[in-house]
This record gives sequence, C-alpha cells and structure tokens, in this order.
Amino acid sequence: MSAVFLYSIFSSVSLLMLWGVWTVAVGHIARFSFDRRILLAIYVIALIIWPLSEALLRLTHVSSAVEVGLPAVIPVAAPGGAVEGSYINIISIVMMVFYIAAALTALYFIYGSVRVLLLRRRAETIVLPSGIKAHIITGDFGSPFSFMGEIYLPAAMTGGENERMLLLHESAHVRLHHWVDLLLAHMVCVLQWYNPAAWKMLKAIKRLHEFEADARVISSGIDRRSYQLLLLKTAVAPSYSTITDNFNQSSLKSRIIMMQTPSPSPLRRLRALSIIPAATLAFVAVQLPAAKAFASEVAIAAVVSSANESAATLAGSDTVDKSPAAHGTNAEVYDHVEVIPEFPGGITALFDYLKKNINYPKSAMESGMEGRVVTRFVVSANGKVSDAEIIKSVAPELDAEALRVVNSLPDFTPGYNDGTPVACYFVLPVMFKLDSENKIVPAPSVFVDGKLYKGSAGDIAPETIERIDVIKNDPQYPNGKVMITLKK
Repeated sequence: MSAVFLYSIFSSVSLLMLWGVWTVAVGHIARFSFDRRILLAIYVIALIIWPLSEALLRLTHVSSAVEVGLPAVIPVAAPGGAVEGSYINIISIVMMVFYIAAALTALYFIYGSVRVLLLRRRAETIVLPSGIKAHIITGDFGSPFSFMGEIYLPAAMTGGENERMLLLHESAHVRLHHWVDLLLAHMVCVLQWYNPAAWKMLKAIKRLHEFEADARVISSGIDRRSYQLLLLKTAVAPSYSTITDNFNQSSLKSRIIMMQTPSPSPLRRLRALSIIPAATLAFVAVQLPAAKAFASEVAIAAVVSSANESAATLAGSDTVDKSPAAHGTNAEVYDHVEVIPEFPGGITALFDYLKKNINYPKSAMESGMEGRVVTRFVVSANGKVSDAEIIKSVAPELDAEALRVVNSLPDFTPGYNDGTPVACYFVLPVMFKLDSENKIVPAPSVFVDGKLYKGSAGDIAPETIERIDVIKNDPQYPNGKVMITLKK
C-alpha cells in the first residue's frame, strides 16, 4: 500500500513541476495537435520519472549482498489505542485518507460512466458511413457528447444541417481517439486527487479536444458562421457527464476566438523544449535526500501498521499485561505509553545498527530465503531489552538471527506514563532481503580423481591439475559437478 501512496506523491510533484513550466513557457493552446502531444508527454514523463529513477539507481548502485529492510519500532498498540504524537501514526492516517479519497474519486467517475451506458436503454443505435456508432437518445439529456469511441446525440437535435455539423464534431473526437486521453487523465485524477495540476490538466485536455474537433469541422468545408450559431444554440444545454467530451463543455467565447485566430509561428514549438529541463529537475527532485527520507518514513509506517496487526492477538484487549512475572520482570508491562522509548540516536541509528550487526545465515542465502521477521520484546523502566520473542516467523534461521540481534540491542531511553518511566512492549519488524545481483549460488560438487572433494576447487594448486571437466546435467548433483584430474 505504501508503494502506491509514494508513487502518487512523487508523480504528483513531477506533474506539478512539468505543468507549471509548460503553462509559463507556452501560456495558451494554439497548435492543437502539437499541444495535445505535449500534454500527453507531460503525463507520461510524470508517471515514469520515479520508477525510472529507482531502476537507474539499482543499475548503477553496487550494494552489499544482504540488505536488512526498513525496521520499524513502536510499542504494540492495544485495540483502539494509539501512540499520541507519533509521526508514524500521522503518516498512517494520511495514507488511510489518501486511499479513501482515491476510492471515492474512482467511484464518482465509475458512476458517471454507468450513467452514460444506461442511456443506451432508451437509444436507437445507428452506424455512420465512417463505421462509428451513434446512439440517438429519446427524451432530454443535454448536450451531445462522445464516450469510449461512440457518439450520443439527443433526438431533438437530429435532422438537417445541424445534425451533420454535430456528427462531424463528435466523429472528430472519435477518430482522434480523444477518449484515450480522457481515460488517462481521469486515472491520474484518481491517483492524484489532491493535486491541482491533475485537475487543471484534465480541464485543459477537454478544452483542447473541443478546439481540435472544431478545427476539423471548419476544415471540412462547413460554414464558419453557421457552426458558430450552432454553438450559441447549444450553449445553454447542460452537460450530461463530466467524464465525456461534451459539445458545449468549453468556453464558448474561447472556442469562437480560436476559430478566428491564425496559426502561430512554428518557432512557438521551441518553447515546448522547456519541459526537458523541467523533467530533469523533477528527476533530481525525487532523488533528493529529503525525498528518500520521506519514502523511508512512509515505508516504516506501513511496516509498523502491518506489524501491529500481527501483534494484536498477543496484545489482548487490555493495555496492561496482567502476568508480568511471565516476562521475567516484577513491573507491569504496558502496551500503550504516552512517550515511547527511543533507541540511542533515533530510528535511523537503529536502522544502521541492524545493518551492521545482522549476519545473513548462509543456509538462508543459499536457498534464497527472504521475508520479514516480526519480533516483540520488553523495554524495561531502565531501558533494558528483555524477553524477546517471535510473533511472525519466516524460517528458523532468520528467526534466530533476528532474536540474536534484538537481544544485543543497547539500552533505550525508556517509555513514560504520567512522567514516570515504565516497562512496555516493542514490536521490531526486520526485513531480510537479498540483492538479486549478489545472491549466493550454491557451489558445484568437486571431484578429484573420481572422489568427492570436501574442500573448494580453489584450494587445489593449478600446477598440479592436468584436466578439468564440468558436468551440468547430472540429476544427482543439481548444482553441477567439477571433475578434476591431477597430474601423475
């Protein structure tokens, strides 16, 4: 879940920067097809910058063979409880709001789509000579529009020259595949519902579509004045849905002005090159230390939330453990505290400690074993770590290593309730992850003069070797065989 949230944040920053630069540099739409391509390019660039930067970073960054993933440390929250003032909790709440709002935005667009599709129940469908379907709707539903490559036209507007002009306009939308642009723009609005640039670009795309369709109608030989009068007649008709290309959705004044405006100088296209430095700046921005730190905090919040769900069954419904003696302490052990204990140097220092002290078990590396081990332990009133246990297991080898490191943790600053230091539980998820480029490949079996050799082939002096044969397809030795014959 955190990955989608982070993708939304970083792509929205990129979109905002690109849209802002384009607006300042270009100013207004004039060359419709060209400007449309630029807007679509802005969408694509904004959506791929972050994953592209991460991919390039992985290609150029040489990491250690073992990476211990984001650790997260907080007391286990009892059902209904929370750690007040926790930055991690704030991020979790923000993520929850993000997903709820994104879902509501998506439902709004889906509702609009369903309303359009339901119009077909009272429609007569015809196929135009161009092969495009047109649905003639009985009753009053507003302005004509196109949706998903099909035309919707009120029966009251059929007949005569007006129908011909309306069909030419809507057919232009279909032929130019404007519905694909709208689908992309609406998806971005769902992902970035909080980003004003996403909504402004949706509006700009719709306006540009109308300019482009108007230009197609005029270039077909339709009398410009007659077409402008048709625009005036349909100006008061309501738009049936916000997700479609409606005939009267854009500013009437701006559309008429565009019909009278000559094409600008081709040199204006050079201004579009401004998105290149903007894209570079956005690429750099998502790699800034502050951006990386924010991504880490979000990932930590997601891990903590998941860890608390795993630990909830152990925490019980009370905020105080009723059997403290079972944990080797004479004090009450709290699940919920007002001030959480802190590792010396904070969570970043804890992360560094884990990376330096965890030794990936060799057997786990050879088998490609990965996963998140969730541990729980007690931080006493004097900051000592004790009673470590596994609450979410991955494998015995990884569990044992996680417990070893947890038991080696130095003293914490204890947690506090009402200004008094108290003992409390901590949950520490530790992610074991192997670098795909550096995973250990099991060594082949080595035979020397026909006998299995327990050492490494590298231990044998090269000058004593007469011949080396490699056998790859022996089912008894799936990792291969190296047959070494020594000089006699």
